[in-house]
Amino acid sequence: MIGQGSLIIASDYNSIQKNVSAVLGSGGTNPTTNLQDETFGYGQILSSSQIAVDATITYDHWNNLRNDLLKIIQHQTGTSEAANVPSFVQGDVVTSSLISG
Repeated sequence: MIGQGSLIIASDYNSIQKNVSAVLGSGGTNPTTNLQDETFGYGQILSSSQIAVDATITYDHWNNLRNDLLKIIQHQTGTSEAANVPSFVQGDVVTSSLISG
Protein backbone atom coordinates (compact mmCIF):
# COMPACT_ATOMS: atom_id res chain seq x y z
CA MET A 1 0.00 0.00 0.00
CA ILE A 2 1.23 3.46 -0.87
CA GLY A 3 2.12 5.57 2.16
CA GLN A 4 0.51 9.02 2.17
CA GLY A 5 3.13 11.60 1.21
CA SER A 6 5.85 9.05 0.44
CA LEU A 7 7.63 8.73 -2.88
CA ILE A 8 5.99 6.39 -5.32
CA ILE A 9 8.06 3.25 -5.75
CA ALA A 10 8.26 1.14 -8.89
CA SER A 11 6.18 -1.72 -7.45
CA ASP A 12 3.32 0.69 -6.62
CA TYR A 13 3.51 2.25 -10.07
CA ASN A 14 3.57 -1.20 -11.70
CA SER A 15 0.55 -2.30 -9.68
CA ILE A 16 -1.47 0.68 -10.93
CA GLN A 17 -0.19 0.24 -14.48
CA LYS A 18 -1.11 -3.47 -14.45
CA ASN A 19 -4.73 -2.56 -13.76
CA VAL A 20 -4.66 0.18 -16.39
CA SER A 21 -3.29 -2.32 -18.90
CA ALA A 22 -6.03 -4.83 -18.09
CA VAL A 23 -8.74 -2.23 -18.68
CA LEU A 24 -7.37 -0.21 -21.58
CA GLY A 25 -5.09 -2.68 -23.35
CA SER A 26 -5.77 -5.98 -25.08
CA GLY A 27 -6.95 -7.44 -21.77
CA GLY A 28 -8.06 -11.01 -21.50
CA THR A 29 -6.75 -11.37 -17.94
CA ASN A 30 -8.30 -10.26 -14.66
CA PRO A 31 -5.53 -8.25 -12.94
CA THR A 32 -6.70 -9.29 -9.48
CA THR A 33 -6.86 -13.04 -10.03
CA ASN A 34 -4.51 -13.33 -13.03
CA LEU A 35 -7.10 -15.67 -14.55
CA GLN A 36 -8.31 -15.59 -18.14
CA ASP A 37 -11.25 -13.17 -18.37
CA GLU A 38 -12.32 -11.84 -21.76
CA THR A 39 -14.42 -9.08 -20.17
CA PHE A 40 -11.21 -7.10 -19.57
CA GLY A 41 -9.59 -4.91 -22.19
CA TYR A 42 -10.75 -2.17 -24.54
CA GLY A 43 -8.12 -3.22 -27.07
CA GLN A 44 -6.40 0.17 -27.16
CA ILE A 45 -2.72 1.00 -27.43
CA LEU A 46 -1.19 1.92 -24.09
CA SER A 47 1.04 4.92 -23.49
CA SER A 48 2.28 3.50 -20.16
CA SER A 49 4.23 0.33 -19.47
CA GLN A 50 5.79 -1.56 -16.58
CA ILE A 51 9.12 -0.26 -15.28
CA ALA A 52 12.12 -1.97 -13.72
CA VAL A 53 11.84 -2.62 -9.97
CA ASP A 54 14.79 -0.36 -9.22
CA ALA A 55 13.73 2.43 -11.58
CA THR A 56 12.96 5.99 -10.61
CA ILE A 57 9.54 7.06 -11.82
CA THR A 58 10.09 9.86 -14.29
CA TYR A 59 7.89 12.64 -15.61
CA ASP A 60 7.35 10.59 -18.79
CA HIS A 61 6.27 7.52 -16.79
CA TRP A 62 3.72 9.52 -14.80
CA ASN A 63 2.50 11.49 -17.82
CA ASN A 64 1.98 8.30 -19.87
CA LEU A 65 0.10 6.63 -17.01
CA ARG A 66 -2.00 9.77 -16.50
CA ASN A 67 -2.91 9.80 -20.20
CA ASP A 68 -4.00 6.16 -20.06
CA LEU A 69 -6.09 6.84 -16.95
CA LEU A 70 -7.75 9.78 -18.72
CA LYS A 71 -8.61 7.54 -21.69
CA ILE A 72 -10.27 5.05 -19.34
CA ILE A 73 -12.21 7.76 -17.51
CA GLN A 74 -13.41 9.32 -20.75
CA HIS A 75 -14.52 5.93 -22.06
CA GLN A 76 -16.54 5.36 -18.89
CA THR A 77 -18.07 8.82 -18.51
CA GLY A 78 -18.02 10.26 -22.01
CA THR A 79 -16.38 13.45 -20.77
CA SER A 80 -12.81 14.60 -20.35
CA GLU A 81 -11.57 14.70 -16.77
CA ALA A 82 -8.15 16.12 -17.64
CA ALA A 83 -8.71 19.17 -15.44
CA ASN A 84 -9.43 16.90 -12.43
CA VAL A 85 -6.40 14.60 -12.70
CA PRO A 86 -3.18 16.24 -11.49
CA SER A 87 -0.63 17.06 -14.13
CA PHE A 88 2.98 17.91 -13.47
CA VAL A 89 5.90 19.52 -15.15
CA GLN A 90 9.26 17.89 -15.59
CA GLY A 91 11.27 18.17 -12.38
CA ASP A 92 8.27 17.97 -10.00
CA VAL A 93 8.55 15.39 -7.24
CA VAL A 94 5.39 13.31 -7.43
CA THR A 95 4.35 11.78 -4.12
CA SER A 96 1.39 9.57 -3.29
CA SER A 97 -0.40 12.46 -1.55
CA LEU A 98 -0.53 14.32 -4.86
CA ILE A 99 -2.04 11.44 -6.80
CA SER A 100 -4.35 9.86 -4.22
CA GLY A 101 -6.28 12.95 -3.17
